[in-house]
Amino acid sequence: MLASELGRELGWDPSTMSKRLTIYLDESGRSRNTSPYLDDLTIKHIREANDLKEAGEAKTFRVAVQKIVGSYTEPVPPESVKQIERRLDAIEQSQAGLHGKLNEMLTAVQQISLDSGPELSSRLTELLTYLRQLTPSAQETDGLS
Repeated sequence: MLASELGRELGWDPSTMSKRLTIYLDESGRSRNTSPYLDDLTIKHIREANDLKEAGEAKTFRVAVQKIVGSYTEPVPPESVKQIERRLDAIEQSQAGLHGKLNEMLTAVQQISLDSGPELSSRLTELLTYLRQLTPSAQETDGLS
């Protein structure tokens, strides 16, 4: 079936058919073949998307196509977004607290290392190296806020 024939069947003018075919191809990840004829799957999906839109189950043709090809996701309700933001803020605060505690530990271990003998100093240096690996630098944590 030609695109123009499908457009007439659905009551669309040629420019509408062209736009909707482009939307379908974009949303489905398919490319237009060189043949002037539409393949069976394209025809089936465009008809189904039109039915969804006409039934009021999709506000736009693009949303209808997304529902047909399985890429549609419901919008996140504003209250859920606020709840997620609150949880992320709590995680960031907790992480900042842990970062502060690790820095305090690093400072204490460094001071003990400076005040101790060579054998203990060597072992404390190993501990410091380990603690530094656990503690992100200020530059790394800037991207988290």
